[in-house]
Amino acid sequence: MSFGSPAQQGTGLQGKPDEKKKISPLPPDSARLVNKLRREEMEDDARMRRMSSQMSAMLREAREALGSKVEIEDDDDLMS
Repeated sequence: MSFGSPAQQGTGLQGKPDEKKKISPLPPDSARLVNKLRREEMEDDARMRRMSSQMSAMLREAREALGSKVEIEDDDDLMS
């Protein structure tokens, strides 16, 4: 769903497109809100990727631990 036409680009001092100055068809308050929501969504996505990576590492460690054998010496036999 689109709320307006693509942003128009101005020109810099040497006639090159100035990518920093984009004219938005939205009112300034709306544009700020849209940018804030996009920024929060990007942060949430990054957070989910980190959590997924950590969960994968934990599962890998758990599989390795389940596959390994640990020998336990019982000291109670020595004391009786």
